[in-house]
Amino acid sequence: MSRSDGAPVRTATVARLIVGLLVGLALAFGLSLLVHRGTPAVAATAASSGTPTFPIGDLGPAPKLSGFTDQQGKPFDPSSLAGKVQVVSFLDPRGTRVSPVIAVNTLMALKADLQGTKQFGKRVAFVSIDVNPRPDGPEPTAAFMKQVVGYGKVPAPAGDWPFLSAPWDTVAQVVRQGYGVPFQRLDAKAFAAYATRQEADGTFFYARAWNPLASKDAPTVVGNGEIVIVGPKGRIRARIPRAYQVSNVAVENVVSRVLARTGSRPKHNRLVANALVRPDH
Repeated sequence: MSRSDGAPVRTATVARLIVGLLVGLALAFGLSLLVHRGTPAVAATAASSGTPTFPIGDLGPAPKLSGFTDQQGKPFDPSSLAGKVQVVSFLDPRGTRVSPVIAVNTLMALKADLQGTKQFGKRVAFVSIDVNPRPDGPEPTAAFMKQVVGYGKVPAPAGDWPFLSAPWDTVAQVVRQGYGVPFQRLDAKAFAAYATRQEADGTFFYARAWNPLASKDAPTVVGNGEIVIVGPKGRIRARIPRAYQVSNVAVENVVSRVLARTGSRPKHNRLVANALVRPDH
């Protein structure tokens, strides 16, 4: 092929290359615009699905925890909580729904994080109250802490997580009136009606957790899924509703903010993965 024949071919090839390059640059520029325009939307979505926050204020005095016995069978001394931020939960040692989830997924993970910042037991204390008391005394609370939570297998200072029990009248008054948590104990028929109503409005909590202490004849406790944060001066500072659906990070955020207002807070937040909830047997 002669030069005169080949020149137009080379010219056309170069032209196609230039056009292809321009098209490629245009596409790249367009994609970059889409990426940059999409970034705020992605960020907004991430922000909207981030860790929830809960307001802090002065919600009134916390009740005096007199007349309670801890899981070791010893009378509880409320003065042991003086000067500490309290993370108060309301657990059923025989429950298979919210109680194991709160204790294992939220509180144990939060405890590990607070131990890492040397706050647990010193500036922050956990308090759990048995909302399904039976005449058999503190044995169920001790068994729950060991068998479900696994807490009895880990060396820890005595009294840093008391699981308190008391006669029904005392528990009902302290929890409902003192902490403002309107829990109920329902028999099988009443719970079925309760579940039906919640299923209809989309608020029923379907998850069930493993609990070797569960018994079919025990009443089901509902309305106890809240965590209450009490400040070092004995005032209720925050409420965390539906704590069984809240991560330990969200609870730690509240605790850190309360500690900050008292002049002491963890140096950093170390995220701890939630424990898996084992299926019910």
